[in-house]
Amino acid sequence: MKYLNSILVVALIFILPAGSYLYLRSGFMFRKDKLEKLKNENPLEQAQKAFLLSKDSTYFKNEERTVNLLMKVDNEKDEKDLYFLAENLKERKDFELTGLYSSEDFKTFSDTLYSKTLTRFSTSPETNFFQGDNRFILLKNDLVRSTYGSTQEDFNNAYEETVILLPLKKRDKLILIRDNEK
Repeated sequence: MKYLNSILVVALIFILPAGSYLYLRSGFMFRKDKLEKLKNENPLEQAQKAFLLSKDSTYFKNEERTVNLLMKVDNEKDEKDLYFLAENLKERKDFELTGLYSSEDFKTFSDTLYSKTLTRFSTSPETNFFQGDNRFILLKNDLVRSTYGSTQEDFNNAYEETVILLPLKKRDKLILIRDNEK
């Protein structure tokens, strides 16, 4: 019994804090590595910028937006991915998701649920907004940080790196309300 208590005390004092430290450090290093990868900053091409500015959108007028994810939507799976992103990031005022459709079909959608997060554009086939197999373009402060293909792994990377680029939310300050102050 004496040895069991000693082992428990050693575990509580040394092993649990060391495990917590290693776990938190691995998350910190993961975030740091992703941010290092996303340091590449390339400006939008003139044709791309002109395309975005020519639409009836608040694209460059939203001053709170710092991160934008442009997504090419060609089929139903892409539409589901678009709604997944919009649903998970709809509370963020500093994020905008732009769906670029290759047809006029998107005009049938009227979602007010994601109106602050999701913008839809129709693109013509001759508009070469995405090069090659790319399906996502991640922008921060109107600079291209990364492009992604059309696989599920690319979608996961785009989502992870979008969340990492978003500024950390400041926590609300806790206020203690005492009984006599009510």
